[in-house]
This record gives sequence, C-alpha cells and structure tokens, in this order.
Amino acid sequence: MFHFQQIFSVNWIDHDQLEIKPKKPDVITDEDLGFLSEIIGNAQSLTILTFDLRSCSRITDAGVTKIKEALGQISTLKKLRLNFKDCSKMSDMSIGHLMDAISKHINIEDFSIVLEGCNNVKGAGLFSVLKGLKLLSKLHTLELTPPKISDNFMGELQQTISGLEALKSLNLRFGAKEKKEGTLTDKGFKELSKTFENLPGLEHLFLEVFRGDWNITDEGIISLAAALFKLKGLNSLRLNLRGIDFLSEAGVGHLCEALAKLKKLRKLHLNFKTDNEDNIFELRTPLSILIELRQLHLDFSWGVTDATLIELKEAFYNLTKLNQLSFNFSGCENITDEGLGELSEIIANLPDLNDLRLEFPWCSGLSDEGLNDLAEAIAKVQNLTNITLNLERGNNKEEDEDGLTDVGIRNIFSAIGEQSNLKTVNLNFANCHKMRDEEVKTLAEGIASFEKLTNLTLDFKLCDQITDDGLEKLKEALKDLPVLNNVLLNFLWCGGVTGKSISSLLELKKEKKIPQFLIAYKRDEPPAEEGGCNLF
Repeated sequence: MFHFQQIFSVNWIDHDQLEIKPKKPDVITDEDLGFLSEIIGNAQSLTILTFDLRSCSRITDAGVTKIKEALGQISTLKKLRLNFKDCSKMSDMSIGHLMDAISKHINIEDFSIVLEGCNNVKGAGLFSVLKGLKLLSKLHTLELTPPKISDNFMGELQQTISGLEALKSLNLRFGAKEKKEGTLTDKGFKELSKTFENLPGLEHLFLEVFRGDWNITDEGIISLAAALFKLKGLNSLRLNLRGIDFLSEAGVGHLCEALAKLKKLRKLHLNFKTDNEDNIFELRTPLSILIELRQLHLDFSWGVTDATLIELKEAFYNLTKLNQLSFNFSGCENITDEGLGELSEIIANLPDLNDLRLEFPWCSGLSDEGLNDLAEAIAKVQNLTNITLNLERGNNKEEDEDGLTDVGIRNIFSAIGEQSNLKTVNLNFANCHKMRDEEVKTLAEGIASFEKLTNLTLDFKLCDQITDDGLEKLKEALKDLPVLNNVLLNFLWCGGVTGKSISSLLELKKEKKIPQFLIAYKRDEPPAEEGGCNLF
C-alpha cells in the first residue's frame, strides 16, 4: 500500500467519492494496480470514482483486468470516470472485459471513458464500449473519446446513444494521434447528426473534431446544423470543428441559422475555420438573438483581421447578461490596435462581466495604443473575479521597437490592480523585452490588495530587463494574501534574475505553506528553437 501511495495520488472526498491520479505515470506497471482491490474493497458505499491513468504507457491488458476486478467489488457506483489516454499497450480484449464489468453497474448515471492514443484498441474494442453503454439505461451524462473512428463506427454510435433516453449531457471528442488513423466522411457525419436529432431532451452538447483524415463537406456540416435546429432545450453548446478544413459560406451560414434558434443557450463555445473571413460575419445574427448567453468563447486563432471585431461589435449590444467572455486570437498577425479598440468597447459595455480571457500571443500588430484602450475598458468592469491575458511576443526583438513598450504594459497592470475582487490572475507577457522592474512593481502593488486571490500564474519568460528587485516586490505582495494556494511563475532566461530572489520566493512558499508553488528559472541564453515555447 505504501508503494501505491508513492506513485498515485489517492483523494477521498467524504466517504463515498474517490479520486485516483498518477504521480509518476511513466513508472506505473500492471503490478501496481493490484492494490486497487484493497482500496476499493474497503469502500462499500462508493458512489463516485475517478481513475486517471493518462500517460501510463506501461499498463497492459493485465493491468486493466485488475481494474475490472476492483470494480466488481462495489455495487453502489453512480458516477465513473476513466482516463486511459496514451495507454498504448491496452487492447480490444481488456476493453471488452472492462466494459462487461461496467455494464453490470446499472445505476451509473454519469460515465466517461477516454481512449485517445490507445492505438491497440481497434474496432472490436470500440464496439465493446458501445455494447456496454446500451445497458447503462440511467445515463444522463456521457463523455466518450475513442482512439479512432470511421463511418461505420458513427452508425453504431448513433444506434447506441439514441437508446439512452435519459441523456442530458453528451461530450464527444473525435480524433487520432496520427492523422491517418482517423477517417470520417459526410456519411459518418450524417450518422453523428442523427444521434443529436434523437435526443430532444439534451441540455449540454460538447462536440470536438480534431486530428484526423476528415473528408467532410458542406453536406455533412448542413446535416449537423439541421440536427442542432431540433435541440430547442440546449443550455450549453461547445462546437470545436477545428479538425475540419475550412468551412464554406454555405456551411457557416447554416450553422449560424441553427444557432439563432437555440434561444435557451447560456453557454456557447465556437471554434472552426472558414475559407473566407467574411463568412464569420454571419455570427452577427445568432449573437444578436441569443440574449440569454452568460458565457461566450470564440476561437479565431486560425487567422482573422480587425474586420471581424468591427463587424461583430454591434451584435454584443444585446448580450448584457454575459459574465464570461473569451477570445482566442493566437497568431492573428493582422489584428491591430484598431481591432483591440473595438474589443475594448465590447468589454466596457458588459455590466455583469466577471471572467475575461483574452489570448493575443504573437499578434505583432498590437502596440501601446491598443493596450491603453484595453486598460481603460478593464478599469470600467466592476466585478471582475478572473482574468487571463496572453500577450506573448514573437522572437524578433525589433518588432517591439515601435509597438508594445513599458508604458502600455504598466497601464494594463495598473488597470488590473484596481480589480480588488480577483480570485484568478493568469498573465503571459513572455518575450516582452520592454518590461522592467517598474512594471512588475506596478503589478505587485495591485496583487497585494487581492485578498480573495487563490490562483496566480505569471509567465515572464525572456523578459530580460526584469531583475531581483522586481521579484522582491512580487514576494512582498504575496506574503500577506490569506487564501493563495496555487502559484506558477516563469522567469526562464530573465538575465537579471538570480538564485537569490528565487530562493527568497521559495522561502515564502514554506512560510505560507502554499500547496502548489512552482517557479521556472534559468539564466543561460535559450536555444534559438526554444525561444518561443510556452511553459504553462
């Protein structure tokens, strides 16, 4: 048992909930799973079990059999979550045996199984999963991530899920570790769409189509849109079609028409690529109509310009109930200060906003002018509790000569510092060569007043003007925060930072007994190819 607890994190929540996660996934073997029966056998009233084996690449069918045996000792499960991501030695045989055991737990209401990267689990194993699901008639929540898919699998999936009449929440993630391992055409996508059509009571839908050899055209997308039309009770929708090559005007148009009919939507997450930026403007209609939205995430990281924000801004006037807003513009080099100004107006006019997440890494068109507009908008938000802001720069120092400087950074930090209710702060200004100790001091002064702050992430990698003085100011700000429990700091290749200030921060960790406190620090010059990498 002692060895098991060295390599696994075993977390009991009350007496009926158990969460097991690996501490050292690369050393875990089949034999190590033998202790499961002993642990679970002592929990006769266990109702919720989460077992995370992701990246445990040494686990084989023998180890999965031990999990099956452990599950056979309990009869009270209502929620079971299994993650076998990248357990590449598992095969169809053990998945079949495992699903036989799971299907006997007929009271399970919430089930999740992740098989992404399990390359030895093929058709027979996947059909075993579907066969087992058919017997879980009380399921109201299902999450399924198979290692690979085909049109035939989609047909079987449709028949299986259509029989789960109690289903309220469905999370499907389709992809493959290698693109060639996944094949899907319009035929399979139509079967997938039928799955949704047959679930009129569905309230939450998460569909992600990522890596794979997808041959999906407007025909498939239009069938999906037609299915969405019928989900009138949908409360939250996460649609990530990033793995499908550029959607056409017709495809985007049909999707937007369907979205506009989902009047009960509270949460919307969209991520897709299109062959023409003008097609994105079709989002104006649903965004103008879905006035009950509380959370909105739009991922435009495939490349858009200021025109998208200019065209969509007016649609936000009706979204006065939004409390969470997230935009991802990663690598959009044609987003400039003009676009950021439009976005700033949107933010300033959202009275209930409490969670703001903005991703602008490698957007070289931004300068102090845009940041000043954003700072003014943030200062107008009254109840911000969470903020994520990513302005990581590229590797070219010259791009900042007339762009993002210490003035813009300081103004942003000052505006954030006025938000006294912040609980989570996540800032990435990596490669911002104009950032100095003075800007860190401005940020630290604000952080010192964040009495509710629990999570802090600062990525200042390659900010080579930061020195020990800046880190000392940061330490002073952190020392009196009463509920801080998660700190991630990245000072890789900050040439002015020495071991002295790093040691001082680590002393603070011991003094305050902060559960999660990690610092990345290295003074040497980075390899050229690593200069733009992201630690967190």
